[in-house]
Amino acid sequence: MADPLLTCEGLAKAYGGVQACAGVDLALAEGELRAVIGPNGAGKTTLTGLLAGELRPDAGRIRFAGREIQALGAAARARAGIGRSYQITSLFPRFTVLENARLAVQTAAGHAFRLRPAAGDRSLETAAEALLEQVGLGARAAVPVADLAHGEQRQLEIALALAGRPRLLLLDEPTAGMAPEESRAMVALLQRLKSGVTLLLVEHDMDAVFALADRITVMDGGRVLASGTPEEIRGSAAVQAAYLGGAAGEAGPC
Repeated sequence: MADPLLTCEGLAKAYGGVQACAGVDLALAEGELRAVIGPNGAGKTTLTGLLAGELRPDAGRIRFAGREIQALGAAARARAGIGRSYQITSLFPRFTVLENARLAVQTAAGHAFRLRPAAGDRSLETAAEALLEQVGLGARAAVPVADLAHGEQRQLEIALALAGRPRLLLLDEPTAGMAPEESRAMVALLQRLKSGVTLLLVEHDMDAVFALADRITVMDGGRVLASGTPEEIRGSAAVQAAYLGGAAGEAGPC
C-alpha cells in the first residue's frame, strides 16, 4: 500500500493545565475524506490548527507528503500543499465574488502586489472563473460578497482555499449556521471535491459526516477515542457513550 499523505504521531498541545491534544495519532490516505468529530472541547480545532501550522505542538511529529513539517509555519505548509477554510468566513464584502477569487489566485501565484492592474489579466480572470464554477458560484461572479447568502459565502471560502491547489484541504465546520438546503448543497460540493483533493473535515452535522466520510476519527478530552469506517463508528459502544448517544448499534442523532 502507498504511504499515507499525512501522519501525526504523539501530537500534543496544552494551554496551561488544559491538554487540548494529548498524544494524537492519525494517518490520512491520499484521496480520503476523513471526518473528525467529538463534543465541544474535544480538541478538534486545536488539531486542525496544529496540522495547518497555526499552532506549534508541544510534542509529536507531523509528516506530509514524505516530509516532516512540524517545524514549518502556516505559510510554508500552504506552499507545501495544505489548504484551510475556517468556521468564520474571512472575505472582502465590498468586492464581487469574482474579485475575491481573483485576489486568491493572484496570491497563490505569488504576485498579489504587482504594479500592473489585475483586472486586465485574462489568465487570472480565467483561473478565478474556473474556481467559481468548481464550487457552484459561476453565475454569481458579479455579485458583491455582502449580498451572498451565508451558504454561498462558505462556498466562496472553499474556492479561495482551492486557489492554492492544495493536496490536503482542512475544513472547519463548513456547514455551521446553514439552513438545511444550504447544508445539502455543501455536502454535494464536498462530494464533488473528493475526487480531486484529500479532505479532513471537522464537523458537528452528523448527517453530513455519515454522508461524506470514508473514515471517521472521534476525539474526546484531547485524545482519539476511536477511528474507523462510518459503520464501525456507528456500532462502537465507546463512541455511543461519549458522543453519539443511544445504545450501541443505534444511529443516535446521526
